[in-house]
Amino acid sequence: MLSPKLPQWVGLALSLTLSALISRTAQSNINDQPGLKDKPPVGPSVNRESFGTTPDGAQVDKYTLSNARGVTVTVLTYGGIVQSIEVPDKNGKLGDITLGFDRLDDYIKGGVSRGIWM
Repeated sequence: MLSPKLPQWVGLALSLTLSALISRTAQSNINDQPGLKDKPPVGPSVNRESFGTTPDGAQVDKYTLSNARGVTVTVLTYGGIVQSIEVPDKNGKLGDITLGFDRLDDYIKGGVSRGIWM
């Protein structure tokens, strides 16, 4: 079973990943993306919410990092699992490019290889 604690190196890796995604999407012009130009720009943000509890009683949280261009990365404190990465395509339509689960039970029951950092 994975440790529910988020190792420090995972935080660094997430920061670098989000920085790369922000940098990549910042190169595109928001006015050329119909799905995004109607939305007011919002600065970078980090939100935390409860995702569930492991069978041994450990709390698992979900952190969602986002930027003004619509990129979001969702990470679980259950082994540093990347649950989702949503990025806009060339038309501004957001799409999830990961294979994450919606429920903690699915990760616990053997789907833990989805989204883990190795």
